[in-house]
Amino acid sequence: MLIFLGALLFLAVFLLDLSSPLGIADGMLYIAPVAVSLWIPGKRYLFVSAGAATGLVVLGYFLSPPGGEFWVVCVNRAMSVAAVWTMAMTCLLQKRTQQVLVRKSVFVNLLQDVAIAANEARILPEAIQIGLDKVCGATGWPVGHAYLFPGDDTSVLEPSNIWHLDNPVQFETFVRVTEGALMRPGIGLPGRVLESGNPAWIVDVTRDPNFPRAKQAGDIGVKGGFAFPILVGKEVAGVLEFFSSEAEEPDETLLNVMKHVGAQLGRVFERDRSEINQRLARENLEKSIAGQTAKLSRANQSLQSEILEHKRDKEELDRLNRQYDLILTSAGEGIFGLDPRGNFTFVNPAAAQALGYAGSEIIGKSLEAVLPGGGAGDGEEFPSQGKSPIYGALRDYISFRETGDYFRRRDGTVFPADYTCTSSMEDGKIVGAVVTFQNIAERKRAERQREEALANYEHVNNELLEFAYIVSHDLKEPVRGIASLGQWIAEDYAGKFDEPGRQQMQLLLDNARRMHKLIDGILAYSRIGRDKLEAFRLDSREVVETVLNSIVIPKNIRVTAEGNFPAVLFHQIHLEQVFQNLIGNAVKHLGKPEGEIVVSCRDAGEVWEFCVRDNGVGIPERHFERIFKLFQTLNKNGNYAESTGIGLSLVKKILDTHGEEVWVESAVGQGTSFFFTISKSFEKEPLNNAR
Repeated sequence: MLIFLGALLFLAVFLLDLSSPLGIADGMLYIAPVAVSLWIPGKRYLFVSAGAATGLVVLGYFLSPPGGEFWVVCVNRAMSVAAVWTMAMTCLLQKRTQQVLVRKSVFVNLLQDVAIAANEARILPEAIQIGLDKVCGATGWPVGHAYLFPGDDTSVLEPSNIWHLDNPVQFETFVRVTEGALMRPGIGLPGRVLESGNPAWIVDVTRDPNFPRAKQAGDIGVKGGFAFPILVGKEVAGVLEFFSSEAEEPDETLLNVMKHVGAQLGRVFERDRSEINQRLARENLEKSIAGQTAKLSRANQSLQSEILEHKRDKEELDRLNRQYDLILTSAGEGIFGLDPRGNFTFVNPAAAQALGYAGSEIIGKSLEAVLPGGGAGDGEEFPSQGKSPIYGALRDYISFRETGDYFRRRDGTVFPADYTCTSSMEDGKIVGAVVTFQNIAERKRAERQREEALANYEHVNNELLEFAYIVSHDLKEPVRGIASLGQWIAEDYAGKFDEPGRQQMQLLLDNARRMHKLIDGILAYSRIGRDKLEAFRLDSREVVETVLNSIVIPKNIRVTAEGNFPAVLFHQIHLEQVFQNLIGNAVKHLGKPEGEIVVSCRDAGEVWEFCVRDNGVGIPERHFERIFKLFQTLNKNGNYAESTGIGLSLVKKILDTHGEEVWVESAVGQGTSFFFTISKSFEKEPLNNAR
């Protein structure tokens, strides 16, 4: 649109020139279409319009009506050409000035963005990632990467996983060769920066002899590169490198800006070290002042040099105070200071906000006026100075921590807080105290909810166990009576029953025995976790053999214990119950004419892993969790069997009680393996070998 406007202006001026005599300086009007270039990006239109205007001025000389003296006409035409090119040069200078201003604005915004990121970032990687993104966005360079020190070793830089990639696929090769490229001082682009502590620039890394990564792949996708250090003072804490797809000439202005960016990012490191550095600097400052004072009394002739030294020390103190103020302002915890009378001397924004004040309102007020109830426990009115723990730090040089106290806000509401109070001493005298506190309302709420849930769970669990124990105990007597009565009837009237009657009587006796086993199982299940049985060091092979001797094993099934078995720390009765139920379960559900059951153990690191494996019919995977639940049992067809369904649930509860694990692996037709673990705790604890 602007180019079209310029063309119309050219046409209008040219027509005007053609209609005017030569003695009139109409060519001066060509500066108008040339001036349009101020609003058109780039330089092409500027030079094209200036050239076109020059040509039209000359053409007008030949086409315009005659008029005026020759020298006047020539001067008018020359002045018109000069005016056109003067306007062109003025526009060119204006464009360059605008470009410089835009670039400076970009750099200023970059420094501001990085400074904000450095102040807000909680951890270094977050600040570095923001720095990479901001620098790449400001420069238009597509690749940014961070080299950092591995731990405390500052002799070598290693590549981090912090990248900025405009096109990850395009630079995949460069990322791969960088991943294993360690850089020592002077080696590669990061090594140069590490060695010098200053930014560095490479016009074309593929032609630079000191860029090792360019030799590891045919085309790494980058050419121009620059890097700058992350500085903590004068110490290099890391190096950020950036790359362009094209060769780039050095830009000193950009490097100077990047040096400031590195200093901004270094504040993240400095923030963590500031507290320690501040304490050490203050101690050094006190020693320095004391030494200079002693020298002043001994040697008056060195007064001038001591004054100069004192001035330097004061500048350092001012710097430390500014740094101290920055720490207080940015701290997330509430911090305030008291003088020896208990009046506020300073307060950081976090503390003022938590207490409901503006910071300036608190300064000079007494502790009991700002915090009625604070430091007194449970929100009661603030005690006398003789009772308050905080006032104790103003009398005696102490440092203490209080948890679960209550602070009162300006509006009268209270909040739970943990706080630390430390006396401040100068020249052997207590000059005040510093209190750091944290609002723990959310933590207290979460703790209460957890305690209530645990108490409720324990209450319900105890009621269920007590119910199961009582019900099972009360059911045993009538079941025992039914079984005894059925046995008497079967014996006394054996000759009077026909075959169906004998079968029904046998079914009655079988069901009575099964009910008795169910009740015994429920009693055993309810006792787990209630009976306090002492753990002993046991030979697990002996336990397995004892169990095998107590189980009736059919002749068509072979049971073996293979390999080495360790000594373990466990309740003997519980371990026997685990093996007895797992082996008995395998015998009961083998489901084949000929069967084999193998008991084994292996070292699994911090635990022993026991296994009871059979070659039976197997268990479908959908029943793996179900079989460990109470009263759940399956035969080979997946239906409920005539067993109690308590054995495996008893095994799981025993092992859960001891903090161990149990699981099953099986496939239909390929057998079943039950695994459980026992910790190797006896190797670290004294044992009682008594049985």
